[in-house]
Amino acid sequence: MKTKIFLAVFFALAAISLPNYASAGLPEAVVYLKSQAPDAWITQALIAAGETDAPTDHLTSVVESSSPTTDYAKVILALAAAGKNPTTFGDIDYVAKLEKYFENGQMGDANLLNDDIWSILALASIKKIGSVEATAAKNFLLSHQNENGGWGYAVGGASDTNDTAAAIMALIEMGLEPSDTVIISALDYLQSAQNDDGGFTYDPNSIFGTDSDSGSDAWVISSIYKVGQDPTSWIKNGNNPLAHMQSLQDNSDGGFWWITGESEYNTKAMTAFVAIALAGKSFPVGYFDIPQPTPTPEPTPAPASGGSGIFIPTYCQNVEYNIWQNTCADGWQYRNVLTITPVNCTLTVEQENQRKRACVAPEPEADENIELEPEVLGIKIASSSSEQLVGVAAEANEIISGQVSDFVTVGTDSTITLGAGERAGVLNSYKSTFGKLPKTQTEWEEVIRISNNQIPLTANPAAERKAKTEFKKVYGREADMGNLNDQAAINLMTYGLRPDKRDLDSERAGIGVFVKVYKYLPTSALDWDIIRAIAYSGIDR
Repeated sequence: MKTKIFLAVFFALAAISLPNYASAGLPEAVVYLKSQAPDAWITQALIAAGETDAPTDHLTSVVESSSPTTDYAKVILALAAAGKNPTTFGDIDYVAKLEKYFENGQMGDANLLNDDIWSILALASIKKIGSVEATAAKNFLLSHQNENGGWGYAVGGASDTNDTAAAIMALIEMGLEPSDTVIISALDYLQSAQNDDGGFTYDPNSIFGTDSDSGSDAWVISSIYKVGQDPTSWIKNGNNPLAHMQSLQDNSDGGFWWITGESEYNTKAMTAFVAIALAGKSFPVGYFDIPQPTPTPEPTPAPASGGSGIFIPTYCQNVEYNIWQNTCADGWQYRNVLTITPVNCTLTVEQENQRKRACVAPEPEADENIELEPEVLGIKIASSSSEQLVGVAAEANEIISGQVSDFVTVGTDSTITLGAGERAGVLNSYKSTFGKLPKTQTEWEEVIRISNNQIPLTANPAAERKAKTEFKKVYGREADMGNLNDQAAINLMTYGLRPDKRDLDSERAGIGVFVKVYKYLPTSALDWDIIRAIAYSGIDR
């Protein structure tokens, strides 16, 4: 109650005394960012800082990662901030690419919240908050707010400061007021997570440490600005988040360290987010009005022999369709055309018919609606052995027949020691590899093998190729499949095998390596599988 009164007073005073946004350290941060390889975040940071020549050439293409929805969202945000049209930049309609991931009333992966948050912010940057996609993502986000007021990266996941701060910014864009109960509860959570040094950690309950870091400081500070408050007034033990964040600047080059202290894993990858916060900005950094399309004039009939005019259309050779819309009209369900070849071609009757289908009741997919917990490293896993896999078929049959009511909650004989969080992680890894959750006897047998550090019998060449790409990013070379350690790393990345015995020190070190390579904290199932590969493959780096 005391916190809520405190916040209410600030809402009343915000319009009177907002801070001076030219924070100390911003010019030096800009110099540092200009020395780095540009990306979507750096572009937004430079624009937030007032730079007029922020690079955009790197935004002409996107290499999809394990989170393609956020890949397209951050490019849209960067282009909107730069005053570029994200529907035509680089001859790519990034907005259509993003909207393609709208499915079942949410954006991207149904197990994640982070991609819904960034989809909202991207759509807000092009003033499409009234779209079906943005509205659905907003409702999805509201329905998954945790009891403590925060949000996690995944559905059902523990709250963290970064996603909570981003969710606040997204919901404010969608029309919620700072005085709304949802926002006040989220701000209460953030205040409860503030450290004595005035800064913020990613997760105040993390087993991997709760030191304040510049990235978390930056996200929270931007959300504080979003609700019209002054971050210097968020005081804990005489300290505030802005001062803590500024204390992490390296005076030699202007970049901002992630955390305080010497460590080979301590990088300056958060400098772009810090610069946005130092500039007093939040997300979206800027907005762009998508021009309304100019009506295509009717084609001029081509002259033909005999003086009559006959128009001969150019029919489309290739057509790419968007996803099916959820609504029905006169018994039909429709989908829009995403791209056509050649430009301005005419759809054939068959191609037009492929845009619609009779409305049918969806088949029940109970397994697909499982709310999986996010990956949690730190749960003790007992040793597994080949003897445990003798009954793999019987265990799978128990799941199929309903004798095991819930694999995540209950487990089977050979997976009971994993714990519910790790069994959920196994399912996440399986879905990441095979693009679906297990349903058949054979598929559940593969899940049990993965749980017991055994390679599944069903190979996925595409996932293995992806693993080899990630291997090269981590180790700076091609994987040698004749080397047992390299082979182990690829198998761990591809299938998410669980180790026989846990080594938390190795896993913590693996997280450090991951952050150093990828410049962000691990979030997806593939991210955690990469960390397991780093920790357990035996490859020196």
